[in-house]
Amino acid sequence: MSWPYAAGAYAAYYGAPAAPPPPPPPTQRTWKEYKTPEGKPYWSDGATSVWEEPAAYKEAREKAAALIEANKRAKEAPPVVAKEPEPEPNIKPLEPVLDPKQKVEAFKQLLSDSDIKSTATFPEVSAKLGQHPTFMSLPKGERKQALAEYKTKRAKVEKEIERKRSREARAGFLRLLAEAEEISVDTPWSRADELLAATCDERYQAVATSTERKGLFDEFLDALREKDASEKRQSTEKAREAFRKALVQLAREHPAASHEDDDAALLIGVFGRTRFSDVESAMQKKNPNLLLSPDDRRREYQRFVDDCHETVRRRDDTKRRAFVDAALAAILRGLLPRELPFAELDTVLAARQRGGAKAVAQMSAAFAAEEGQLPSDNEEEEDNDTEVVIARVKEAMADLAACSSRLGGDCCVRAFGRAKDLAYRSFKIDRRQCRDLTRRCDVSLSSFGAWLTALKKVDRRSPPRDADVRHERRLEGWTLSEACELRRPQLARVFVDLRDEAAQEARDQQRRRERRERRFRELLEDYLRWPDDKNATYEDLEPSLARHSAYDGVPRGRRRELFEEVLGALKERATASQPDRWTSAVSDNDRWSPGVAVEEGPEAPPPKKAREG
Repeated sequence: MSWPYAAGAYAAYYGAPAAPPPPPPPTQRTWKEYKTPEGKPYWSDGATSVWEEPAAYKEAREKAAALIEANKRAKEAPPVVAKEPEPEPNIKPLEPVLDPKQKVEAFKQLLSDSDIKSTATFPEVSAKLGQHPTFMSLPKGERKQALAEYKTKRAKVEKEIERKRSREARAGFLRLLAEAEEISVDTPWSRADELLAATCDERYQAVATSTERKGLFDEFLDALREKDASEKRQSTEKAREAFRKALVQLAREHPAASHEDDDAALLIGVFGRTRFSDVESAMQKKNPNLLLSPDDRRREYQRFVDDCHETVRRRDDTKRRAFVDAALAAILRGLLPRELPFAELDTVLAARQRGGAKAVAQMSAAFAAEEGQLPSDNEEEEDNDTEVVIARVKEAMADLAACSSRLGGDCCVRAFGRAKDLAYRSFKIDRRQCRDLTRRCDVSLSSFGAWLTALKKVDRRSPPRDADVRHERRLEGWTLSEACELRRPQLARVFVDLRDEAAQEARDQQRRRERRERRFRELLEDYLRWPDDKNATYEDLEPSLARHSAYDGVPRGRRRELFEEVLGALKERATASQPDRWTSAVSDNDRWSPGVAVEEGPEAPPPKKAREG
């Protein structure tokens, strides 16, 4: 047992010895003035004597003199009579009269001035503000309702303040993390927490819980990783760009390179069938300081070759579309026939440039037949843009033929077929729209110019409605003015088709009308018998005829005319086939002859019964 512990145990059990009494406080000495027998003054405090007046004695003497002087002046001054205070008037200030709404607002203002929190209860508010006049001016129910409204509003304000404080605390903690140089992507949270706590920064204490700090730390690490990844991507992109430039430079220095080609075509032509190992060896000799790894260089080489192939493919598609558009424009303007085979395209283009439509008609049977069917309206002027359109077709076809090694030898044939398909589709749209306009105007299909004029009037007077045609013109973007300007020859073909359709429809209607009249004639012949019905009228026979379907197929006026015609035909047949006299099988001596009177002839046949119904 150690000594301090033994001493403490002894004092606790037996009690500590009595402490010696404290020394008495030093007595304060007072200076007094004395004189020697010779009359010389000196000062002493009982322990020390001095010839000079001490400062303490001098200060005490001056205070005593001042007090004596003050008492003397007070005795000499006249007595002061104290005035009694005047009584205050018993007038109370008028309190303002508030309506209930103002009282509620005053109560809410009182709560706000008293800094009542949103978590306060009504008893707590009553204990704090129970004696205030504004609090007592409202009934208890209204006080509770006003308190509830105040607490709702105050809770929103407190939440907004808390959110703002939390945002500032989070931003400050993130800045603290960014300022800590010891923290990196590989630093664990435990180590980072120790480093941040050792800083004793208020931004660390502003975030309340460790869980929230860890969440912010994870967000900070994610941002750091994203930053590192972005920097790595940028460096990789720069290395890839340098590698691609080196590839292009190597391809341009190749003996088989053509300086007229661009980078994509040049790379495909030089490295299209070259192994990567050969390319890499050449690259190492040319540029030994490449930042990419061998695997990355292989992947980048393959990706670059694929991108070049895609670039060339898009360029070839652009040339194909240019040829299709040029051929389509020529077909729609009537410069090329829609039935023209591709084998005759060069010949027709050359003939167009030499002599126009007449020269084409002389050498192309399809075009000559088509031109013979189209109405001209004495319009023999050539299109002013003919040469431009033909030159564009030839140029586009030459550009597309240059790509035949990649697209195939029949690429021009397929593109020209595509242009003809689009032309036929445009023709069907024009025909449908023009047929709709023709049905809305009363015009004869005899003149192409008059037909176009009538269509323009109808198009201006009655714009298309939603239910006019099956395919809305708004969706197709079709306008008559544009069709007349760009596709006038095609509109002429539409006019020929509509004219042929109208003629065929008229012939079909005539055949249907004749067939219905023939059926009605046969019905009349079944009902009419000669001579029983020689005096029959149409009104007597109409109820019986109305029960048959052939009756409805003929107009009323025509039914009466057909009735008269059938009845007249029966009468004519009866008159033409009736003999001069009835004859029978008798002997030659008894046979009647004209001019010989016979007393009585053979028996007449029985009368024919009329058909019932």
